[in-house]
Amino acid sequence: MFRSTNGGSSWVQINNGLPTSVINNYIDAILIKPANNYIFLATFMGGYRSTDNGDSWTYIGPPPYGKATALAINTNGYIYLGFDPGDLWSPPWGIHVS
Repeated sequence: MFRSTNGGSSWVQINNGLPTSVINNYIDAILIKPANNYIFLATFMGGYRSTDNGDSWTYIGPPPYGKATALAINTNGYIYLGFDPGDLWSPPWGIHVS
């Protein structure tokens, strides 16, 4: 995972807490909440959360049903995780962001 703070002129790797192996662990979806520097990742192996704009990551856990493929947030701050093939939506791991 990389982050740019200057419109893409340069990039910094931000993977503290993310797995180093890419085998079966790729990012399917990213949700960014810039107001509070939260970033959520949906990966084949489960979910990750950063509360410091990507400087560090916490493993949330595996998805309850298959592979996570999509993330969305509603106006109340609830994060939703979509599972392949996209016909089931569920709040992941009890996370609420305000």
